[in-house]
Amino acid sequence: MSDRLQDAIEILERLVAFPSISGRPNHDITGYVQDYLASHDIESSLSYEATGERANVFATIGPNVDGGVILNGHMDVVPVEGQVWRTDPFRLTRNGDRLCGRGSVDMKGFLACVLASAPTFKAANLAKPIHIAFSFDEEIGGYGMPVLLDWMADHAPRPAVVIVGE
Repeated sequence: MSDRLQDAIEILERLVAFPSISGRPNHDITGYVQDYLASHDIESSLSYEATGERANVFATIGPNVDGGVILNGHMDVVPVEGQVWRTDPFRLTRNGDRLCGRGSVDMKGFLACVLASAPTFKAANLAKPIHIAFSFDEEIGGYGMPVLLDWMADHAPRPAVVIVGE
């Protein structure tokens, strides 16, 4: 378990470093997520909004059947302009037993936990799938989810449960 915790912290450090501000292109963070999943032999797909500047990430671990669980979270964060930060908001810093950085709680911490768990999910003999669904632009109106849901209707099995890590 401590290895997974350390993995999650290292992933969180990478995720916080992406200034994935709502409404702005997010190819850097989606590329990182896809590369991380691919490094564990997990295929993923992107679904884009109309301009192609922002994308959602979707992956299925386990059998390609209906049922299973979606672990859902968003990759975007609110801007930092006009806010007082004692540290660089896009650099994960330790403050006692706390890890601080833009999005570390809402919601890159959950994303890091999901990604750190992906190798364990991959190694399990799953009867039902675990889906990873990371969206864009939640902070300004949830604009990524309709795009993702439309994509899923044509490309993914129907899940039984959705867990939103918010």
